[in-house]
Amino acid sequence: MALNTKYSKELYQQFCEENEDALPINYMPWWLDWVCVNGEWLGLVVIENEEIIAIQPLYITKIYGLSVVTTPPLTVFNGLWIKNLAGMKEVNKSKKETKIIQEAIKALPSKVSFYTQNFHYSFKNWLPYFWEKYSQTTRYSYRISDSKLYSIKDLASNIRNKINKASQQLQITTLNDPNQVYYMWSKTLHQNGIRTPLTESQFLALDKELALRGQRTIHAVLDATGSIHGVNYLIHDAKAIYNLILANSTEYAESGASAFLLHHAILSSAASGKVFDFEGSMLEKMNDLFSGFGGEQTAYNRIYKAKSLWIDLVFRFKDRFAKGIR
Repeated sequence: MALNTKYSKELYQQFCEENEDALPINYMPWWLDWVCVNGEWLGLVVIENEEIIAIQPLYITKIYGLSVVTTPPLTVFNGLWIKNLAGMKEVNKSKKETKIIQEAIKALPSKVSFYTQNFHYSFKNWLPYFWEKYSQTTRYSYRISDSKLYSIKDLASNIRNKINKASQQLQITTLNDPNQVYYMWSKTLHQNGIRTPLTESQFLALDKELALRGQRTIHAVLDATGSIHGVNYLIHDAKAIYNLILANSTEYAESGASAFLLHHAILSSAASGKVFDFEGSMLEKMNDLFSGFGGEQTAYNRIYKAKSLWIDLVFRFKDRFAKGIR
């Protein structure tokens, strides 16, 4: 198996266009163009006999004055993506996958001081990274693979009670106002001591792209006076609907708006036949909410490596104590 790697946005885009129905939205070049706002992104491709068999987007930015590869804002997954190797014997598939990963590791930019990426659920084999002294931590989300089977009767009792209470007092409407989303989102983050990862103009530019492509939906919960209790910003690709932003007003924190919004989003996604992905948070409060909907807890890998022990300690400290929504 003769493999070679190359940095080429043109070849990266070609692969994405040919495999759009298989790739998550976070890997699309246009997505990366809009979210990689404080640095640049590179498109790494792995080639076998003139065929692209794997890609890896790399967002390079500065943190503490150091050059790092990390995950862009509003992006959950951006690790190595390997083309489906179905049809091969398991022993041959494993060997080929390992070789692809090793080639991708060798091609990673040497100038960066710290590397960290989240890998898609489908990526299981981080062993070649371990051999190269990378570290790994397991993170979790929740997914409902078949929304047609979703029933409020299967939810945790506290979530079911919130939905029932909200449905008697509130109503859900489709909204076409990204400014309102940004306002509520940034306010919710700031109240929790979290910095908004995009400016309003940056978010609106991304929203415009998503709206033009028909790949976002906004829902809002209102009371009888027209006051907005919460908003839900969903994005979708060929296979999944993602709960990208869920924000509610602290003034109406007990109204059950968040649970009501998620319930409606899952029901409305049933006809599409797509997976509903909560894009789960490691925060305990958010985990309690998401887990109450009966989705499958799904693990994914965060893989990272520092150039020195000092840099490793700095970023471990940052990751341990930083507040965030993912």
